[in-house]
Amino acid sequence: MVNYGYREVLPAGEYFWGWDPAVFLRGMVVYHESDLCSNPEQIMEYIRECMDLNLDQVSGIHPNAVASGHALAFLAGKTGEEKYRQKADSVFEDYLNIVRVPNGGISHRDVTLELWDDTVYMVGIFLLEMYRLTGDIRYAEEFMEQLLAHHEKLADPQWGLWYHGWDADTVFYDDRCSMPHWADPVTGQSPEFWGRGNGWVMMAVADALQTFPESYGQYGVLEDMLNELVHRLPELQDEETGHWCQLPIYPEEEGNWIESSSTAMYAYAMSIGIRLDLLDPEIYRPVVDRAYTGLKEHSLKDMGEGTMTATNICEGTCIGDKAYYYHRDVIEGIPYGLGSFIMFGVEYDKLD
Repeated sequence: MVNYGYREVLPAGEYFWGWDPAVFLRGMVVYHESDLCSNPEQIMEYIRECMDLNLDQVSGIHPNAVASGHALAFLAGKTGEEKYRQKADSVFEDYLNIVRVPNGGISHRDVTLELWDDTVYMVGIFLLEMYRLTGDIRYAEEFMEQLLAHHEKLADPQWGLWYHGWDADTVFYDDRCSMPHWADPVTGQSPEFWGRGNGWVMMAVADALQTFPESYGQYGVLEDMLNELVHRLPELQDEETGHWCQLPIYPEEEGNWIESSSTAMYAYAMSIGIRLDLLDPEIYRPVVDRAYTGLKEHSLKDMGEGTMTATNICEGTCIGDKAYYYHRDVIEGIPYGLGSFIMFGVEYDKLD
């Protein structure tokens, strides 16, 4: 899947400054740093080329632009080249100027005040890589500020999962993607817990837990949040396929369907939690094993010549009601889907 991804799906010459390629590139970074990587020189050259061809496009003016900055910080640390550090610093400067809602959360859009759960991952992979690069606590604090601000508005205490979005003013803004008037007029929250949206959150929390030292003052907050997010997942997993659904809390409902990118993301986060002794392996290891087997059996497609791609992926999705999510297109071979599979595969290998 790695080779198919960077040679066929997203060659370096087609990389662009956006969230979708950023997630695939994150997968490539994770793979490069793992024991599974058999061609580190080629993977590093791919990462470098993706960034070098986009140095004039570097920006951090909204969360989805910030995401690709993780590779700049990674390269700054690996190569010591000042051009990557300077560009990474410019992404952070842009990030600091993104419009925020009253509780300090980064607005997902710059033309209206809304919090989306996607944001914590898109800015998180950058902020966490900057912390790894520098050891500067301000990047950890920025990450935690965003995580907690979004948690305040999006987390549901019963399920532990997060609503997809929250509207700060409930004034309708037509983004030509979301369902009109999606925000509850009282709570401002969107009506559903979207599968991949929660995957973004779980991966961000898990990445922070394996980045920050246990001595970090808010490490316990992160541990509690991971447990909160995953504690209902075992009962919601489809036993036959090992997947979770597009809307995870309705696994038996007609119209719902298995979604592979969120499945890989949940299993990725749980794998890290098990490895760090933060999740009970007797409960969660069988869940992760079922997800791994299920993804192999139900969401991989042979592309020939020993290559595979990912299937059963929800297309890029904004915010809506139940019918909106059920009617999103199911696609395959998209960069963010491949990235999530690669990251889970790396973490699953570490369990053994």
